[in-house]
Amino acid sequence: MHKTNYQRIFYDIEVSPAIAWGYPPYFEFNFIKEIECQKIMSISMYNERKDEMWTTTIEEDYVPATLRSMAWSDKKIVKRIHSHLVKSYKEGDIILIGHNSDKFDIKMLNARFVYWGLDSLPYLQSDDTIKMARKSGKFASNSLDYLCTHFGIGGKIGSHAYLWEQCIMGDDDSQEWAWNKMRIYNERDVEMTVELYYKLLPYVKVTNVSKYQGSKACDSCGSTDYTARGCRPALKRFYKRYQCNICSSWFRSDKTYKTREEALSAPKGV
Repeated sequence: MHKTNYQRIFYDIEVSPAIAWGYPPYFEFNFIKEIECQKIMSISMYNERKDEMWTTTIEEDYVPATLRSMAWSDKKIVKRIHSHLVKSYKEGDIILIGHNSDKFDIKMLNARFVYWGLDSLPYLQSDDTIKMARKSGKFASNSLDYLCTHFGIGGKIGSHAYLWEQCIMGDDDSQEWAWNKMRIYNERDVEMTVELYYKLLPYVKVTNVSKYQGSKACDSCGSTDYTARGCRPALKRFYKRYQCNICSSWFRSDKTYKTREEALSAPKGV
């Protein structure tokens, strides 16, 4: 991996189910009282620049009996996540990347930051692999499990419902097994997201990272290893066209040229 002046952080959160009184068949529209809102159970974050996976769970804060009683709070884990993000920001700009993360994960995190009165974070740059999949083609499903299985990356591990039940309601031995499995499950989701991201990267536009480099670089991955390949016409002018030799993404020169010939003969990297 080439050196970067920014940090890509791939992440995934796991949350507890909401508990409420409601009427069938549409409980989400006909609930009359919320007993427990959704809380953060686990999060895994992979910092690509550091090649480091960080995982934390609520099991670190409570004994099994407390979890079974549902008398637990996610305040400590939310504070750990917030502190981890603040520390990462101090080390350089970050781009958060997840699957369906713009719609769910980041909003869930922000909701818990607000609830616990934590300081607001700077603007969160993000890329979402479910949006990348929708833009790149029409697949039978855009779920992380389907896409990764479809591309030969491999699917999720374990049973979602059973694992969640054992993490919260299992006996002491079951909870110990379940929380170990939860960490593996959470980290596997992040590993899948990393591979899916790079599978889709050449086919869609993501956060432009070339601005972090001191010279002309690939918009998608920031690499300065690229090849000039023809030109790209605009309305009245032409751009020089490049293809990255690292991620295969296409991008264009910053400068425009009056004619096709002028664009083709222009030096690389302008």
